[in-house]
Amino acid sequence: MKLRHANKGDGRGEVGGDEVAFAAIAEQRHEVGKNAVDRFDDPGKVEDSQVDADFRRRPAVHLFQVVAERLGDQAADVRAVAAEALATRGERASAPRLLALFKRNDPGAAAPLGTVAPLSMLPTIAELQGSVDDGNMATALGELLKRQEMQEPTRLDLVRTLGRIQGAASTTALIEYIGSLPANDTRKSKAEAQRLVDDRANDR
Repeated sequence: MKLRHANKGDGRGEVGGDEVAFAAIAEQRHEVGKNAVDRFDDPGKVEDSQVDADFRRRPAVHLFQVVAERLGDQAADVRAVAAEALATRGERASAPRLLALFKRNDPGAAAPLGTVAPLSMLPTIAELQGSVDDGNMATALGELLKRQEMQEPTRLDLVRTLGRIQGAASTTALIEYIGSLPANDTRKSKAEAQRLVDDRANDR
């Protein structure tokens, strides 16, 4: 599920866009069964309408805590939805927990980690290459690659790292990076990404 309409909260208690993201997480309980996200507070005996109302009453900071806890849920679908919601809100504080999931090859953590991880965490993520699934690594690096605050030399290194990762996920990451830039952009990292994509297309 894509939570495209959630806004980053300011942590002062207004729910606003958070309500959209976290109410949407609550709705996932119908898809993931007894392990769904509504297992907070008093699970099992709370009516659906009460769960939704409870979400809406929660201050933004507490909502973050509730959803962050779901990163430890036994159900992979719940963890993935929680991770996406936290990334949509730009919750940098969730990066260490997302990294822990990433190290365990949890695919739902890869893109959110790349979205919220501080750039200082990039070496730690890159060092995991070979110990985590190539697809997960490519997805995380691809999201990092699109971060506007990244310096061009680092971005170029990331492009070349993705070029050494085999599989569709790394190709997708390169294509998405190219697509995120203006058509007339002349930076070296874009040219290198395009060269790698063209080489893979010619090798088919």
